[in-house]
Amino acid sequence: MATVRRVRVLLAAGLNTDLIREVLPCMADEGAILAPTCDEMAQNLRDERERMSRSIEQLQAAHAMLSSIIHAGEALTAGAGSRG
Repeated sequence: MATVRRVRVLLAAGLNTDLIREVLPCMADEGAILAPTCDEMAQNLRDERERMSRSIEQLQAAHAMLSSIIHAGEALTAGAGSRG
């Protein structure tokens, strides 16, 4: 039961099952949250957090670009509607 809870917490944290398989033996329950007990696993988690941060930044940039494209299209369409 405790292992299932740990896996669920790690999945909710965005880790993939391969990384969970690696870090699970070095995770301890600290109340409502898990804590890494091995320095190497803690570094793996930091690396994964950094990878997530880069992905978030890329998604935010893509989101901003798409918003600009949509806004430009709406401006063109509104301008064409007022002319027609």
